[in-house]
Amino acid sequence: MTTPRPHAVILGLACAWCLAFPLLGVWAQLNLFADGALFSYGVAAGDGWAFHWRQIPVRAAAFAAAALPGELWGRFSGDPAAGVTLYAALHGLAPAIGLAVTWAIDRSAMIRHWAALSTALLAPVVFGFPTELWITLAALWPAYALAWTPSGKARWLATAVALAVVVLSHEAGLIWAATLLAALACGPERAWRRALVALIPGLLAWIALKLAVHPDPYVADVLRRNAWTLFDAARLASPLVLTIAAALAAWAALRRLGEGRAVVIVAAALLVWWLWFEPPLHAWDRYYLRALLLVGAPLLILLAAWMPLRRIPLGALALVTLVHAGETARFVAAWRGYTAEVRALAAQPGPPGDATTLPGHAALGWNSTTPFLSILLSPGYAPVRLVIDPTAGYVWFDCATAKANAAAPRALPARTRAMIRQYTCARR
Repeated sequence: MTTPRPHAVILGLACAWCLAFPLLGVWAQLNLFADGALFSYGVAAGDGWAFHWRQIPVRAAAFAAAALPGELWGRFSGDPAAGVTLYAALHGLAPAIGLAVTWAIDRSAMIRHWAALSTALLAPVVFGFPTELWITLAALWPAYALAWTPSGKARWLATAVALAVVVLSHEAGLIWAATLLAALACGPERAWRRALVALIPGLLAWIALKLAVHPDPYVADVLRRNAWTLFDAARLASPLVLTIAAALAAWAALRRLGEGRAVVIVAAALLVWWLWFEPPLHAWDRYYLRALLLVGAPLLILLAAWMPLRRIPLGALALVTLVHAGETARFVAAWRGYTAEVRALAAQPGPPGDATTLPGHAALGWNSTTPFLSILLSPGYAPVRLVIDPTAGYVWFDCATAKANAAAPRALPARTRAMIRQYTCARR
């Protein structure tokens, strides 16, 4: 029996995930999970920049990549739901676009395989949570492939654009760009110098946005506190990480029985674990495990420069993929049940604008965005009442912004925007 080639297996897994991200994401409305409900509401209401993105201006590329096209399409078509769907599709397609571009332009025939590995191993960790690092990761590998073999002004310009997306989609992009330069020092002659020059336009834009646009003091304090959650090592002891570690440890101990047999035994144990013991969902931790992307992407960049992607243990890769797939399936099933409950609560009869208290959902509820979620799950984006989590302590935008949106001509129903205005002005 022919042993599968690792490169082919890695590419196949990456392609499978690249199909799953947009298809599963749009079907299950994962773009509405957590902060995504606010992002999607901003698209539907036609004021995403005012609602949130102006508070984080150096992530403008992430806004421009998915939210802005969705917002513009919603306004042009007069159908805010179509705009939200486009936003969800573009966000989900980002890994596929990044991998396809890398594959097309990689003259080293090396970087593409590491790009596929990062897509298969890292992207599923946060799938469902709308982190801007998703866009950063999609732009990182094309930037690396372009910079590795620079040739001519057109390729240099493309490198500059890709690096600008890297640094202008998340603050971590600066760290990733610096890592990329370090990796290029081991590459072709003068490649890192050309990349450094190509990085300058993005850095200048980053500085300009930092100087010109400042977050509100209310939001700035929250952003500072949230930034430290990326460096909380205790968060890494999540159900997903522990499950992967246990699966790999068991597989390593059983390899003496044969690699394939070890995979089958551990896979069976995982199914028993999920079906009979119902472990905690990998839901909230999709936010905190951005740290794995923050560390993992630079590590893979450096490995791509210093070592070829030789034979890797396919059994370990298969088990990590199985854990990702199993946890994704459990998350999607639970999310669909949760959204059905929120939809039903938002449709309960009562005086317009009344709030309904949502029962606690520790794994899936995101208290600050529940009102937006109740709108986006309602037919025509017109709920009978908002669904409000009583534990919510953060309000995403101020009363003046809510009033301006409520008074502006938008495709989103005026009554819906008035409900958000009332909700916001009562709390901030």
